[in-house]
Amino acid sequence: MNVKVNQISRYGAYGVVWQNSRLLLTLKKSGPYKGLWGLPGGAIEFGETPEEALKRELLEETALAASQLKLLSTATSIVTYDNNGERYHFHHIGIIYEVAGVVLMADRVPEEEGRWAVPGELKQEEITPFAKHILNLMTQ
Repeated sequence: MNVKVNQISRYGAYGVVWQNSRLLLTLKKSGPYKGLWGLPGGAIEFGETPEEALKRELLEETALAASQLKLLSTATSIVTYDNNGERYHFHHIGIIYEVAGVVLMADRVPEEEGRWAVPGELKQEEITPFAKHILNLMTQ
């Protein structure tokens, strides 16, 4: 039997937000990283710059508005996952920024659960590949 495996490539912009030596993570609600903690951010929509995408995603996911972004790194990840009975090879390309000048927008409700995590206390099996990438950069 020949099993069809779909291939998807996706570009996204992600933010590294620090506060009191803690890293902001969001709980992923869907896709190949569902149930894992990862950097806030997501897909770059048609016509957006990576910076515009990250500012939009950060505001949607965490209710934080960012005024300063600095390109930090790029990362890729390839995972296989099942989505409603269809198997996917997911090639994920992330443009990762250091985020500063964040302000909580009190009139916004975050779309994702967030947490401030101490990097040394994170379990590798609970975080996304891009979060692992950033933690590895920190220890080099």
